Amino acid sequence: QPKKDDRTSKKAHQFVRVDLEKMDKFMNLVGELVIHRTRLEQL
Repeated sequence: QPKKDDRTSKKAHQFVRVDLEKMDKFMNLVGELVIHRTRLEQL
């Protein structure tokens, strides 16, 4: 039997560094998207 690769058997932890201001703007846009989606659903 082929040996199982250790990289596939362990959970990979991945991190991304993001500028806090960019993350804040992104979260605001997501909030706006949710608001507009709710408005469209009410039409």
